[in-house]
Parts: sequence; structure tokens; C-alpha cells
Amino acid sequence: ATLEAAEAFWDAHRPPVPEPVADLGVTALEAFDTLRANDAIAYGVKAANLGELHQILPAEHRVEGFGIPLSAYARFIDESGLGARIETLLADPRMTSDAAYAAAALDDLREAIEDAPFPADLLDQIAAAMRVTFGAAAETQRTKFRSSTNAEDLDVISGAGLYDSKSGCLADDLDADSAGPSLCLTEAERAFKEAEIAARRAELAAHPERTWLADIIDDFEGDLTKEKPVARAVKKVWAS
Repeated sequence: ATLEAAEAFWDAHRPPVPEPVADLGVTALEAFDTLRANDAIAYGVKAANLGELHQILPAEHRVEGFGIPLSAYARFIDESGLGARIETLLADPRMTSDAAYAAAALDDLREAIEDAPFPADLLDQIAAAMRVTFGAAAETQRTKFRSSTNAEDLDVISGAGLYDSKSGCLADDLDADSAGPSLCLTEAERAFKEAEIAARRAELAAHPERTWLADIIDDFEGDLTKEKPVARAVKKVWAS
């Protein structure tokens, strides 16, 4: 098929996606036990749906957690000065016509987001919510941070797999240094990851064409040697 024919086909079959809406006036972190579907415009659809599930599921099947509002991301982007950069990329026609250019530009943007300063008061809010939600274990157990946006889990587009989930260790934020390994790394996890590294290296040696294994090995090695602060985890999710 020609590009023109393909584009005509895509245009004819593309579902109408509503303009995303966001309530950026909400700034509080909200627990799953009080989040509801109507809160999606402030906390994203995934968090709102988890709130609905929390209401109807038996206690033994609930996942405890809280939602970080969309306003926190918007504020971070504004204070970091990255908003103008994002607008420039969105207006750049090469972003939709040159895949290699777009990939490189987005890699650079993700790195900039991950390297930007994290608001200290937001980290304090998150730490307080973690202590309320998870109790005494909040600082030394890794907590999973996941995307919840107004561009996924919609009626016309699921967005499944679009974003990354990352784990953070609050103790790594509070120890006043950046030296690893993570204070949440247990001996059982260390043994598991060391075994995984050995298995992946053996697989890569036997199948050098499986180049993606190198990234997996790097991730596992990072888990054994690096800190995993909450602030970094949240920024990585935002960057994704």
C-alpha cells in the first residue's frame, strides 16, 4: 500500500478520542478508600478505578494505596521549566514524520524530567501518605508507583502498557546520601537478582542476537548497587 492509502485507512478507522480534561486545583494526596470515579479528572482514571474497587472488594483482596493528583505533575513540569520544551516538541512536525528523531528527542526529554529537582514539600506529602497507608514498614519496604492519567483507561482507549511502573524506597530519600545499594534490598531479593543476572548472562552468551538481554542485566545490576529513592521513582513514571 502507498503511504497515502495507509493514512486514509487509519483516518477512517481511528476512534474519536475526547479532549483530555484535568482539574489542577486539587493538590491533596487521596487514599484509595475515599477515591471515586468522579475523581478521575484530578487523579487519573487508574487511581479513581482503584478507589472504586477498594469500595467493593473484600478486605483480603484490596490493594492499599493513594493517588497523587495530576496537579503535582503539572506543577513539577512548570517549576522545572520543561513545559516550554514539551510544547516545542508537540509543535515540531518531525515528531510525527521522523521516528528516529522523535525517539531521540523523547529520550532526551525523559532524562531531563528524571534529572530535574523534585519538590521537597511534595516528597514530604508522599512520605506522610506512605506512613499512614503502610505503617511502620513504610520506610523500608519498596512501594510501587504507577501511572494514573487522563489519557489511559478511557472508554475509547485503554493505554495499557504505555507507561512504566517504578518502585521507590523512602529510606533512600531520607538517608542524606546517594550511595547504594537500596536500604530496602533484602537478602532474599539479592539472591534472586544475582541468580537472574547469571541466567541472563548465560542466555546472552548462548544467543548473542538477543541484544535486549543486556538492558535486563543492567536493570538487575542496578537493583543490586543503586539507591531507589521515591522521588526518582515518581519522576521516572512521570517521564514515561
